[in-house]
Amino acid sequence: MFNGKMNAIMKKIIFSLMAVSALFACQKESFIDAPQAETVTFTANFDGADTKTVLNETTRYSEWVSGDAITVHNGTKAYEFTTTDSGRSAKFSYTGNDFSGDKFFAVYPAGDHVVDMTNKTVTANIPTWQQAQIGTYDNANTKAALAVAYSENDVFAFKNATALLKFTVNTDNV
Repeated sequence: MFNGKMNAIMKKIIFSLMAVSALFACQKESFIDAPQAETVTFTANFDGADTKTVLNETTRYSEWVSGDAITVHNGTKAYEFTTTDSGRSAKFSYTGNDFSGDKFFAVYPAGDHVVDMTNKTVTANIPTWQQAQIGTYDNANTKAALAVAYSENDVFAFKNATALLKFTVNTDNV
């Protein structure tokens, strides 16, 4: 008798566990969708002038280099966009959830600049001391080769905001 009762109890437990498992298996899973970060991209060119970043000795044009960064202002906030491209034209990208707007002001190099979207002006500090460096207008630390652009789409035509000088010294220890 003991074996019969034990078997009946075991069967009830097994059927109960199967019923509970089936109940949970039939429930729909619900996921909370986290907002996905969007990547915003701008194309940066120069408006025909020989400008920033590295003067190519072969083509005699200045070019963007991988790792360059610009600050894009949308009238509310400043965002840093970077490029992995090199050449006269480069795509600069920012990834996040908070970028929007229809009028943009961009400044090279990226940094803390005061931008007035209404008057389309930028206030930036250019260092008085600049270290000459082979193959470039200025060292990335001095940030002296300032260029600006305004756009109402996804293309910036940068203009130099400062004069640039390139010279070659053919003598050591000058």
